[in-house]
Amino acid sequence: MKNKNFFKFIILNLFFLFYISCKEEIYNNTTNSKLEYEMSILVNNTELDALIVKGDNNVVDWQLSREFAELWLQESIDAGEYPNDSSLWEIPVVIYDSNENIKYYEFRVTCKNKVIAYIVGAATKDFYSPIVYQTFCKDEYADYISELYYSGKINKNELPRIVDNGYPNIVFGIIQNNNIEDITFEYFINPESGDYVTSNEIKSLANFEELKEQFPELFEDELNNEKIEELIYNYETEGLEFWELAVANKGHIGDFGVRGASKRTELDKNFLKKVTNKNNGHIGNYGACGPTADGFVLDYLQYNYSVKETWSSKSYSEKVEALYKSLKTGDNWIADIVSLFGGDGGSVTFPHNIGNAVSEYSDYKASLSLYNYPKTAIENNLPGISLRTFGSGGMHYRPVVAYKKNGWGPFSWPSFKILDLVDCDDKENGMWETYIPIHHLLNWNIVKK
Repeated sequence: MKNKNFFKFIILNLFFLFYISCKEEIYNNTTNSKLEYEMSILVNNTELDALIVKGDNNVVDWQLSREFAELWLQESIDAGEYPNDSSLWEIPVVIYDSNENIKYYEFRVTCKNKVIAYIVGAATKDFYSPIVYQTFCKDEYADYISELYYSGKINKNELPRIVDNGYPNIVFGIIQNNNIEDITFEYFINPESGDYVTSNEIKSLANFEELKEQFPELFEDELNNEKIEELIYNYETEGLEFWELAVANKGHIGDFGVRGASKRTELDKNFLKKVTNKNNGHIGNYGACGPTADGFVLDYLQYNYSVKETWSSKSYSEKVEALYKSLKTGDNWIADIVSLFGGDGGSVTFPHNIGNAVSEYSDYKASLSLYNYPKTAIENNLPGISLRTFGSGGMHYRPVVAYKKNGWGPFSWPSFKILDLVDCDDKENGMWETYIPIHHLLNWNIVKK
């Protein structure tokens, strides 16, 4: 029996050594760098050039996008958000939708040959701003890719491409390695689990018409409907002017002096850590996104401003129940909705009830603004709340803890700094996201009663 077990032990160790040597061989092909390996698999210059040649006038040249990413990086270094020796990788990774249309350019920020963040640029002129997201990260995709090859999920004649799945969530779309100039997805796969994914399962942000169809209650008020349509029309008009100017100045974007102003509030700098530490280093997960956004505001007010005894004396479970009750809709309780869809932070509350809890349990209230991000709240060192489209047309609430006005010369746009149980890996510091009215329809400032 001992000899049999020893034989099994030897076999297992040999298998493990073979597995490690295979992965090492993959990395040795690119000077042992995970980052270089990943970039060699996910993108190349031929593919990037082909996108411009075959694309219509709506596609943004990746080199123009990189100019804006360089300026964004420099401003972020000056603001202390990145180390001084941070740099941008030479070329971006392309992010597609499930129909092979280009959506974003994902530029890697590296420091000491380690990826520390992604600056995500708009690949189409549908976005008014050239920078869409800034996502902080811990790992590259290299381990996922090598594992998929090793397991046989992807064969040697195939290549993975990143596909938007409610970005920054992604899936891999698999192409033949001789089709990089004419991308056609053969199938989709989850990079982490290795599970195959159907195109119907892939999520994307809802457009305006889809929102009106799925959430008619948002547009029942004729005045609000007119305001939203006016907002989107102005956004599109400004976007057209923006990209005409940007294209005309390609190669010289860096000549414009950085003049962006970042509102780094006391909330962003000092108080946020206190709130997140209260719940094991995370935002308090009070179930669905609406209660969580409200709960974060109340937790913050409890540390720094005014909450009523009815909130500050409650235990965590009592706070969950109180939030659900304060967000009731007629005779229906939000708790019933959460139990139906799951209380994992991915559930969504109804948009017209947000702010009830803030008003009930504090000396503050949520003031709705269709036109602006929660700038008033941030200027008073208070968190705001934003409702945006999410996934396949869903609505999603997020606390907003800072804003900044980005811009160089004639180019400018605002950004949120948001915290998110679903989207954001960095629960303590959050991430910056460009304010896009089409995606951020409703926002709340937290103000004194």
